[in-house]
Amino acid sequence: MTLARGAGRGCLERFAMLKRLGLLLALFALPAVISCRPLPPRAKAEGFSYWQQTGVRALSSGRAEEARQAFLKAVEERPGSADAHNNLGAALMGLSRYPEAVAAFDQALKFDPAHGMAWHNRANAKSQAGDLSGAVADYGRAIALMPGYAPSYRGRAAALSRLGNKKDALADYSKAAELAPDDPRAWTLLASLRNAQGDTEGALAAYARAIETGKAPAESYTARAEVLAGKGDYSGALADYARALEADPRFVPAYVGKGDLLRKAGGLPDALASYTAALGLDPENAEAYKGLGLTWMEKKDLDQALKNLGRAAELAPNAPDMWEARASVLFRAGRFRESVADWSAAIRLDPRRDTLYVNRGLALARSGDGEAALADFEKALALNPESAEAYLNRGIQRLAAGEADGAVEDLDRALTLSPKDATGYVVRGDAYMKKGDIGNAIVDYTRASEVANKDARPVIRRADAKVKRGDVSGALDDYTTAIRLEPGEARWYEKRGRVWLSAKDPVRAAQDFSRAVKIAPRFGRGHLMLGMANLALDQSARAVQDFSRALSAEPGLNDARIRLAWLLATHPNAEIRDGGQALALARQALDAEDTDQTRAVLAAALAENGDYPQAAEEQEKAIALLTARENPHAETLAAYQQRLRAFQAGQPWHEE
Repeated sequence: MTLARGAGRGCLERFAMLKRLGLLLALFALPAVISCRPLPPRAKAEGFSYWQQTGVRALSSGRAEEARQAFLKAVEERPGSADAHNNLGAALMGLSRYPEAVAAFDQALKFDPAHGMAWHNRANAKSQAGDLSGAVADYGRAIALMPGYAPSYRGRAAALSRLGNKKDALADYSKAAELAPDDPRAWTLLASLRNAQGDTEGALAAYARAIETGKAPAESYTARAEVLAGKGDYSGALADYARALEADPRFVPAYVGKGDLLRKAGGLPDALASYTAALGLDPENAEAYKGLGLTWMEKKDLDQALKNLGRAAELAPNAPDMWEARASVLFRAGRFRESVADWSAAIRLDPRRDTLYVNRGLALARSGDGEAALADFEKALALNPESAEAYLNRGIQRLAAGEADGAVEDLDRALTLSPKDATGYVVRGDAYMKKGDIGNAIVDYTRASEVANKDARPVIRRADAKVKRGDVSGALDDYTTAIRLEPGEARWYEKRGRVWLSAKDPVRAAQDFSRAVKIAPRFGRGHLMLGMANLALDQSARAVQDFSRALSAEPGLNDARIRLAWLLATHPNAEIRDGGQALALARQALDAEDTDQTRAVLAAALAENGDYPQAAEEQEKAIALLTARENPHAETLAAYQQRLRAFQAGQPWHEE
């Protein structure tokens, strides 16, 4: 609460009373202003002073309804008193009845258009009611009447900032700090806006001025710590949190902020301790529970994470950040539908935040609802046409839906807005690959690898594109680079091994495949490809072992089942052949997929077991499936027909 015009002793005494009670800033935040202009003797005799003083005492004690009743009496006694209407408006502000408060201030200004505090208060009420433009205009009238009153500059700055006019808001915050250099709030508000505009050094300078006032040091140190953390100065931030807690060991926001910093820096045990200390002082602090939840998420204990984040949402059900945090954990846990529900809760509370729609869209996409995901990305772009994330994710979703051209358009826009986003180049490269434009795909993968030069992913994509283009040497170079970047990734060895195998170098291929399965013993495709390399090296017994290991590691790997069945049914060495196992495997392969290949393998297995009529029947089915293709492979068809003749003649098929 702040005071209007006036210099009477009673006014000053009431000001002192409110200051002692610590209500000045608290009631300013409502915000509401009691008018204390001197009263004429006649008014005192009529009892007007009694109702004014009763209202002041009630409002200063937080009894806003009692104050409203008292000020109504004052208005009844002197309906033409601007001060009485102004103070009634202040009480209504305390009750969050903003439209009624505006009406009361209207009356005050009707009787006294030069009542600067009434203009200021009406601006506050309009701001709370959402009429930001009206608030800016009223703050302007207040400033014209009270050019040295810092709170009006602060109020107008806040309204301008919410309207997106950061430049004028910054000027007003600067003026407020100039007018009230000993008020730490003036400097911290200025610092906050400077930081939001990317002026980190200017923000730090303003926080230093706030600290120099010697007032509210814990708050100022904590705010400065957040800026230091944002610029990566973790040691400086920790030092400021320590100073804040030295100034006020019970200042909960410092414990929470310190916990956030430690969590992001990887100091998870210390982060847990800091949040726990905060809850020891304030057992119902939602931010501390949120921090605990996010820390447990980093520790991979999703049950504890969800428990704490659930408590945070219970304590602060109207805080969208609480729902957003729990949605993030649910998303990480693969519980996409539940995460959609929590992001929806956050959106209901903050429907103008574009990032919430982007995140819900991602969850919808992962849950299989591509159309709803696209709709959310559209909403995000309607709110923020400059959202690179929304364009990126809409492009990804369009690509998944087969709309390569639309995906390229979205990714063009995303990369214009965020030219250092490696993911954008990778996905646009994928879209070009879908369009068959390998050249542009390679260009994008190269850009991605330049932006993220320690990430193997774009290099692997480029290698895959080079394989498709027939650039064996270039592909080998890229796979080797990827292996150097991530030497513990089995898939990169398997990919390079495939190229060696296609280049007729089974020795090097076998070396790469062996390295892959050594790194990842349950890597089924690695065992499968090692079997292929061993076949090329005439190591059939080893190949049988490799194919068997592939199936043991990944029972759903039908390619390994087909190759093992074929080998056991057709190998020229009787010691390797096993007709019974081949037949069982061939039938399993056919159950998994009915193709000309699985029919042909089943036919060979039946023939190995002496069932030539059935073998011939299955071979005919294989031929029918092959010839039904748009362009059947001539050599494969000739081989199928040759085997059919053998089965019809009562002969098995053994490879030479």
